[in-house]
Amino acid sequence: YLMRDKRHGINEIMIAQKAGSAKIILTKYVACIVMLVIPFIAISILPSIRLICYGASSGISISAFAYLKYIAGWILPSIMISVSVGFIITILTDSHLGLFIWFAVAFISLVRSVSMISGGNYKLNLVIRFNELGHYDTFREHFTELMVNRLFYSGLAIVLILITAYIYEKKRSGIINVCEKITEFCNTSENSDEVADEI
Repeated sequence: YLMRDKRHGINEIMIAQKAGSAKIILTKYVACIVMLVIPFIAISILPSIRLICYGASSGISISAFAYLKYIAGWILPSIMISVSVGFIITILTDSHLGLFIWFAVAFISLVRSVSMISGGNYKLNLVIRFNELGHYDTFREHFTELMVNRLFYSGLAIVLILITAYIYEKKRSGIINVCEKITEFCNTSENSDEVADEI
Protein backbone atom coordinates (compact mmCIF):
# COMPACT_ATOMS: atom_id res chain seq x y z
CA TYR A 1 0.00 0.00 0.00
CA LEU A 2 2.60 2.53 1.11
CA MET A 3 5.00 2.09 -1.81
CA ARG A 4 2.12 2.01 -4.30
CA ASP A 5 0.88 5.32 -2.92
CA LYS A 6 4.34 6.77 -3.42
CA ARG A 7 4.60 5.53 -7.03
CA HIS A 8 1.22 6.99 -7.97
CA GLY A 9 1.78 10.30 -6.20
CA ILE A 10 -0.92 9.62 -3.63
CA ASN A 11 1.39 10.52 -0.74
CA GLU A 12 1.35 14.18 -1.78
CA ILE A 13 -2.45 14.13 -1.88
CA MET A 14 -2.66 12.46 1.52
CA ILE A 15 -0.26 14.98 3.04
CA ALA A 16 -2.52 17.80 1.86
CA GLN A 17 -5.64 16.15 3.29
CA LYS A 18 -7.13 17.23 6.61
CA ALA A 19 -7.49 13.61 7.77
CA GLY A 20 -5.36 12.88 10.82
CA SER A 21 -2.16 10.89 10.41
CA ALA A 22 -3.34 8.29 12.90
CA LYS A 23 -6.54 7.76 10.92
CA ILE A 24 -4.65 7.38 7.62
CA ILE A 25 -2.07 4.93 9.00
CA LEU A 26 -4.53 2.90 11.07
CA THR A 27 -6.96 2.62 8.13
CA LYS A 28 -4.20 1.29 5.88
CA TYR A 29 -2.95 -0.99 8.65
CA VAL A 30 -6.36 -2.52 9.33
CA ALA A 31 -6.95 -2.96 5.58
CA CYS A 32 -3.66 -4.88 5.27
CA ILE A 33 -4.47 -7.06 8.27
CA VAL A 34 -7.94 -7.89 6.94
CA MET A 35 -6.64 -8.76 3.46
CA LEU A 36 -4.00 -11.06 4.96
CA VAL A 37 -6.41 -12.78 7.35
CA ILE A 38 -9.19 -13.40 4.80
CA PRO A 39 -7.29 -16.23 2.98
CA PHE A 40 -6.78 -18.08 6.29
CA ILE A 41 -10.48 -17.82 7.08
CA ALA A 42 -11.41 -18.92 3.55
CA ILE A 43 -9.26 -22.07 3.62
CA SER A 44 -10.57 -22.97 7.08
CA ILE A 45 -14.23 -23.14 6.02
CA LEU A 46 -14.15 -26.61 4.40
CA PRO A 47 -12.07 -28.24 7.18
CA SER A 48 -14.43 -26.69 9.74
CA ILE A 49 -17.48 -28.17 8.02
CA ARG A 50 -15.82 -31.59 7.80
CA LEU A 51 -14.79 -31.45 11.44
CA ILE A 52 -18.27 -30.43 12.59
CA CYS A 53 -19.85 -33.23 10.53
CA TYR A 54 -17.39 -35.75 11.95
CA GLY A 55 -18.13 -34.55 15.47
CA ALA A 56 -21.87 -34.80 14.89
CA SER A 57 -21.59 -38.37 13.60
CA SER A 58 -19.31 -39.35 16.49
CA GLY A 59 -21.31 -37.67 19.22
CA ILE A 60 -18.54 -35.15 19.90
CA SER A 61 -19.33 -31.47 20.48
CA ILE A 62 -17.08 -29.33 18.27
CA SER A 63 -17.10 -25.54 18.21
CA ALA A 64 -18.03 -24.07 14.84
CA PHE A 65 -15.52 -21.29 15.55
CA ALA A 66 -12.58 -23.54 16.45
CA TYR A 67 -10.48 -22.55 13.43
CA LEU A 68 -11.36 -18.88 13.82
CA LYS A 69 -10.13 -18.97 17.42
CA TYR A 70 -6.78 -20.40 16.38
CA ILE A 71 -6.46 -17.94 13.51
CA ALA A 72 -7.11 -15.07 15.92
CA GLY A 73 -4.85 -16.34 18.67
CA TRP A 74 -2.08 -18.05 16.72
CA ILE A 75 -1.74 -16.42 13.30
CA LEU A 76 -3.13 -12.90 13.76
CA PRO A 77 -0.38 -11.70 16.15
CA SER A 78 2.31 -12.77 13.67
CA ILE A 79 0.53 -10.89 10.88
CA MET A 80 0.10 -7.82 13.08
CA ILE A 81 3.78 -7.56 14.03
CA SER A 82 4.94 -8.29 10.49
CA VAL A 83 2.77 -5.53 9.00
CA SER A 84 3.71 -3.09 11.78
CA VAL A 85 7.44 -3.55 11.22
CA GLY A 86 6.94 -3.20 7.47
CA PHE A 87 4.96 0.01 7.97
CA ILE A 88 7.40 1.72 10.32
CA ILE A 89 10.48 0.97 8.21
CA THR A 90 8.69 1.91 4.98
CA ILE A 91 7.47 5.20 6.46
CA LEU A 92 10.96 5.99 7.75
CA THR A 93 12.91 5.12 4.59
CA ASP A 94 10.31 5.47 1.78
CA SER A 95 11.66 2.21 0.35
CA HIS A 96 11.15 -1.55 0.29
CA LEU A 97 13.92 -1.96 2.89
CA GLY A 98 11.41 -3.00 5.55
CA LEU A 99 10.26 -5.90 3.40
CA PHE A 100 13.75 -7.34 3.06
CA ILE A 101 14.63 -6.84 6.71
CA TRP A 102 11.47 -8.55 7.87
CA PHE A 103 11.92 -11.43 5.43
CA ALA A 104 15.36 -12.01 6.96
CA VAL A 105 13.98 -11.89 10.53
CA ALA A 106 11.07 -14.21 9.66
CA PHE A 107 13.39 -16.66 7.88
CA ILE A 108 15.76 -16.84 10.85
CA SER A 109 12.82 -17.34 13.22
CA LEU A 110 11.41 -20.05 10.94
CA VAL A 111 14.72 -21.92 10.89
CA ARG A 112 14.97 -21.70 14.69
CA SER A 113 11.43 -23.03 15.07
CA VAL A 114 12.35 -26.32 13.37
CA SER A 115 13.99 -27.50 16.58
CA MET A 116 10.78 -26.66 18.49
CA ILE A 117 8.36 -28.42 16.16
CA SER A 118 6.85 -30.38 19.06
CA GLY A 119 5.76 -27.18 20.78
CA GLY A 120 6.73 -25.57 24.05
CA ASN A 121 9.69 -23.28 24.77
CA TYR A 122 7.89 -20.47 22.94
CA LYS A 123 9.55 -17.60 24.83
CA LEU A 124 9.71 -14.67 22.36
CA ASN A 125 9.96 -16.69 19.15
CA LEU A 126 8.07 -15.05 16.29
CA VAL A 127 7.28 -18.33 14.50
CA ILE A 128 5.75 -20.80 16.94
CA ARG A 129 5.14 -24.44 16.14
CA PHE A 130 3.10 -27.34 17.47
CA ASN A 131 3.10 -30.14 14.93
CA GLU A 132 2.47 -33.11 17.20
CA LEU A 133 -0.79 -35.06 17.04
CA GLY A 134 -2.32 -36.46 20.20
CA HIS A 135 -0.22 -34.39 22.62
CA TYR A 136 -2.91 -32.11 23.99
CA ASP A 137 -1.44 -32.33 27.50
CA THR A 138 1.81 -30.82 26.23
CA PHE A 139 -0.14 -28.05 24.53
CA ARG A 140 -2.06 -27.26 27.72
CA GLU A 141 1.15 -27.35 29.76
CA HIS A 142 2.72 -24.58 27.68
CA PHE A 143 -0.50 -22.69 26.96
CA THR A 144 0.30 -19.80 29.33
CA GLU A 145 3.71 -19.32 27.73
CA LEU A 146 2.04 -19.41 24.32
CA MET A 147 -0.46 -16.73 25.33
CA VAL A 148 2.29 -14.50 26.74
CA ASN A 149 4.16 -14.86 23.43
CA ARG A 150 1.13 -13.94 21.33
CA LEU A 151 0.06 -11.06 23.60
CA PHE A 152 3.61 -9.68 23.57
CA TYR A 153 3.71 -9.53 19.76
CA SER A 154 0.17 -8.14 19.56
CA GLY A 155 1.06 -5.40 22.03
CA LEU A 156 4.36 -4.66 20.29
CA ALA A 157 2.54 -4.43 16.95
CA ILE A 158 0.11 -1.86 18.37
CA VAL A 159 2.95 0.20 19.87
CA LEU A 160 4.89 0.15 16.58
CA ILE A 161 1.91 1.21 14.49
CA LEU A 162 1.20 4.10 16.88
CA ILE A 163 4.86 5.16 16.58
CA THR A 164 4.46 4.88 12.81
CA ALA A 165 1.47 7.24 12.93
CA TYR A 166 3.52 9.70 14.99
CA ILE A 167 6.45 9.55 12.54
CA TYR A 168 4.06 9.98 9.61
CA GLU A 169 2.57 13.07 11.26
CA LYS A 170 6.05 14.55 11.66
CA LYS A 171 6.87 13.75 8.03
CA ARG A 172 3.67 15.46 6.88
CA SER A 173 4.74 18.50 8.88
CA GLY A 174 8.21 18.41 7.30
CA ILE A 175 9.90 17.83 10.65
CA ILE A 176 11.25 14.36 9.82
CA ASN A 177 12.78 13.40 6.49
CA VAL A 178 15.07 10.39 6.89
CA CYS A 179 15.85 10.05 3.18
CA GLU A 180 16.89 13.69 2.97
CA LYS A 181 19.14 13.30 6.02
CA ILE A 182 20.78 10.21 4.52
CA THR A 183 21.34 12.05 1.23
CA GLU A 184 22.86 15.01 3.05
CA PHE A 185 25.12 12.70 5.04
CA CYS A 186 26.28 10.91 1.88
CA ASN A 187 26.92 14.22 0.09
CA THR A 188 28.86 15.52 3.11
CA SER A 189 30.96 12.35 3.16
CA GLU A 190 31.69 12.64 -0.57
CA ASN A 191 32.66 16.31 -0.21
CA SER A 192 34.95 15.44 2.69
CA ASP A 193 36.64 12.74 0.61
CA GLU A 194 37.12 15.19 -2.27
CA VAL A 195 38.67 17.78 0.06
CA ALA A 196 40.96 15.12 1.52
CA ASP A 197 42.05 14.06 -1.97
CA GLU A 198 42.79 17.66 -2.91
CA ILE A 199 44.90 18.12 0.20
